[in-house]
Amino acid sequence: MPEIRQIPALTAAFLSGVLSLSADDTERLADLFEAASKGGVITIPPGDYRLSGDTAIALSSNTTIIAYGARFHFPESLGSG
Repeated sequence: MPEIRQIPALTAAFLSGVLSLSADDTERLADLFEAASKGGVITIPPGDYRLSGDTAIALSSNTTIIAYGARFHFPESLGSG
């Protein structure tokens, strides 16, 4: 019989107030992904999120991202991050 292992999940939710396209959400999203650095589920609610494109955001393995209705806005030219 195969061994069944349970992997604990970390659930992190990105909750914020009113977002405007003049704000940079890069740091908040990077913090959210860091909170799930050992894997888990990241939920990003519907809305508009602006990213500077200057900072790389690491994504760990065993991570599921749910971002239904989320729109990510990047500058026309991205940095080398």
